[in-house]
Amino acid sequence: MNIVQRREMPARPALTCTDLRVRYTGQNLYAVGSPNVGVSFSVNRGELFALLGASGCGKTTTLRIIGGFAEPTTGRIEIEGVDVTRRQPYERPTNTVFQSYALFPHMRVEGNVAYGLKMDGVPGAEREKRVKETLALVGLAGLEWRRISELSGGQQPRVALARALVKRPAVLLLDEPLGALDLKVRRQMQDELVRIKQSTGTTLIHVTHDQEEACAIADRIAVMKDGMIVQIDTPEALYRTPRNSYVAGFIDAGTIVRGRNSRHGSAIEVAHPDVQFRGTLPSYLNDVSEIAAMLPRNRIKVSSLNCGAPDGVRGTIERLVFTGSIFNLHVRVGAELEIRAAVTIEEAARLGEENLRPGAIVELSWRPEDIVFVEDLDAVPTIRPRAYA
Repeated sequence: MNIVQRREMPARPALTCTDLRVRYTGQNLYAVGSPNVGVSFSVNRGELFALLGASGCGKTTTLRIIGGFAEPTTGRIEIEGVDVTRRQPYERPTNTVFQSYALFPHMRVEGNVAYGLKMDGVPGAEREKRVKETLALVGLAGLEWRRISELSGGQQPRVALARALVKRPAVLLLDEPLGALDLKVRRQMQDELVRIKQSTGTTLIHVTHDQEEACAIADRIAVMKDGMIVQIDTPEALYRTPRNSYVAGFIDAGTIVRGRNSRHGSAIEVAHPDVQFRGTLPSYLNDVSEIAAMLPRNRIKVSSLNCGAPDGVRGTIERLVFTGSIFNLHVRVGAELEIRAAVTIEEAARLGEENLRPGAIVELSWRPEDIVFVEDLDAVPTIRPRAYA
């Protein structure tokens, strides 16, 4: 049952953040943005947009600015075309689900969900109707009178979600609400968020440090580092074409190999002592000073020595991890380089147990077009990442 009627998406985005910066009082340190440039991005109506990054990268501060819980040093926030930068949280068409859920323990489920509507003066009959519809939407129908202490770990975040959704916000803000859940319940809630977004058309901004969670639910992901957005893309694009070494490493897209750069026009070679990568440099990296090569693990062919590819490299399996659907191999090549490769169950059967164990020597090969070249942010660690463009 829908609590919000779906409408045609307007041309303007649901949320626009322009040049956001937050500087600590009395310091030159920035939690969001930098002295030269702020954080800017837009979110489409009905989109599930994830802010992804490690602790301290600025993602939660950015969410708090959008919700009105933190004030930017500079910048502008528009929601559905209206400037809300200086408005209080209760004056914005947003609602927030916090990591702690912040449920009222002295109220039952119905009271928690109805609280915001009651404060807004929504009449009793309408309030009861909307609470009932929203609880059904999040899978809690029939639990209106249950105490918060009687709910399971998977039911409590649903109450918090219902309390936020019942007010029909233009933008729903999610501050790592699934972080404390066990794996099975977390995956169930991820599916629920996607279903709710699709059935209501609500715009969601989801903060997380879990790249698998972001990729599972988001339409687009903004990866943050040191207060800046370093790439915005779809989950597929992030894995296929990460723009820099930080993104490639954080989402664990593959093995990053550094070496001497040689360029001739658009041709690029990254020469490591144990392996060389050659290819064509993407145009967006033309003005970048240091380039690294990224080798996706699922693009690597693993062969035994008696049938290895002539252009491959030889290595020793140091570690093998079975994840339920694939084997992740950590293969030592030369003295310093470790290359990670993925082997399916079918490929593992072809290789044989004797060739798929720690200590076994294998051949690794790949096509030149499978190599992804990225900006090497670690080559000059004192330089802050460039803003997303």
